[in-house]
Amino acid sequence: MISLGRQVFAERGANDSFRESWLTMNPPRKQPNANRRSREYLSPAEIDRLMAAAKQLGRHPHRDATMILLAYRHGLRVSELVAMRREQVDLQRAGFAKLDSPLSDKTAS
Repeated sequence: MISLGRQVFAERGANDSFRESWLTMNPPRKQPNANRRSREYLSPAEIDRLMAAAKQLGRHPHRDATMILLAYRHGLRVSELVAMRREQVDLQRAGFAKLDSPLSDKTAS
């Protein structure tokens, strides 16, 4: 005769493994972003606050704030931002930058 504890444990284990296999085959549906947040971008005021915070922390505050501004204004991905080299930016042409990225072929100005 099986004890009640063993029977409950066996049923719970079977249910847990069933639930895990069911969730693996049927993941929960992704909620639309509109249900989680009102917008997909930062406001100019939020960017200003983010840059001000970057200027107060870290070893290179001016660089960090500049990278935030550059990414915001030109819509750069993180990988594009950190892959930039000095020779890609032409300050004589009003900040013209040529980005060589496998992700996209962008010319930011």
